[in-house]
Amino acid sequence: MRERLIALFVGLTVAVLALSGIPRAYAVADLVHVNEQSKAERSADLIAVVIGERASSRGAVTEASLAPLLDSAESIEYVAPGGTVTRAGTAAQRPSPDDISVSREVPGGGRVTLWRSGDVVEEGVSDAVLPMVLLALALLIAAALVGSVLARRLSRPFAELATVADDIGQGRFDVEVPHYAVPEAEAIGDALRRGAGRLDELVERERSLAVNASHELRTPIAALRLELEDLAMWPQTPPEVADELRGYIPELKRLSAAVTQYLDTARDQRRANNDFGA
Repeated sequence: MRERLIALFVGLTVAVLALSGIPRAYAVADLVHVNEQSKAERSADLIAVVIGERASSRGAVTEASLAPLLDSAESIEYVAPGGTVTRAGTAAQRPSPDDISVSREVPGGGRVTLWRSGDVVEEGVSDAVLPMVLLALALLIAAALVGSVLARRLSRPFAELATVADDIGQGRFDVEVPHYAVPEAEAIGDALRRGAGRLDELVERERSLAVNASHELRTPIAALRLELEDLAMWPQTPPEVADELRGYIPELKRLSAAVTQYLDTARDQRRANNDFGA
């Protein structure tokens, strides 16, 4: 029962975290992508202005002049009005489809395209989502601990009631049944109290009836045995009848011994119950 309660509590926590955390993780990822897109657009605007100023002053636009304008995860391609292509940056290689791409017209002619590596976006998403994951793990651990404590508190009354029921099953009808604040456990406790009381009365009534019956049988059996012995030894009794009567005497002795044994057992049982109650 305890394991099921813990599993249920943790399962509910996982469901709540999944319903709230997964949409939030997607929202955070979109926000990071939007921020990186904005950074790329601002960088492209700035680079387009710088290239336009350099071209208007008849300065050459080279890879060396473009490299200082870029971050480590950016690359750029400048197409001059005459069609000359100049590339710079880490992705002077082939850009990835996951990269952020921004194009701007250069004042005075030409076009510049800026790529921002998709790895930067992934790192930003990871950095933003990691605290959420750690928080979720902490909440799961806390849920498991709280669930364990609650499960122990909820299952303890039923474990104690099981012990009480076992004692009642062994004949200890005067065992004390605790009271509980849990309504279900208290209802079971009330049923055990009533059942133990009824069983105690029933067993005591049957024991008293058996003892009384044994007392009532003991004297007639002894008298009957003596009568049979007298008849067997009476001179006027035919030998065949005397032998038949003597055959009944051992049976009566065994019956008398069984009654005596039952009375002794009942007496010992009553004494043991009195000692336990004391």
